[in-house]
Amino acid sequence: MVENQQEKSDIILSSFVLHHLSWEQKYFVVSKLPHLLKTGGIFILIDIFRSENENRENYIKRYLEGVRQDWSELTSQEYSLVEEHISKNDFPETQEAFHSLATKHGFTKVESLYCDALDTTKLLCFYQ
Repeated sequence: MVENQQEKSDIILSSFVLHHLSWEQKYFVVSKLPHLLKTGGIFILIDIFRSENENRENYIKRYLEGVRQDWSELTSQEYSLVEEHISKNDFPETQEAFHSLATKHGFTKVESLYCDALDTTKLLCFYQ
């Protein structure tokens, strides 16, 4: 379907989606972006990211500590649901991993425009 796409976009936005995918699925998605973007197009990625050299287990522990501290209105049952979702479904990569992946697929510049206080949520722009 992507190969047959006639219309190309100036910008593609992904917001809190890719961290739910496996590395192979992320690779596939990013590999298709150049075919969907006009020359000079921008891929905007808003998502969660691990710190460099942080494994998934430590990231989840750190993220859930932030949830427990900052999401004070959650009941214990609601926190358990959030914890279960994150533990089963979140597979964040590092910013460097996405930078390398994007470079491999023709993006020439990566810029971080936002990072939250916990260094978990970022807004990255990938330029062709």
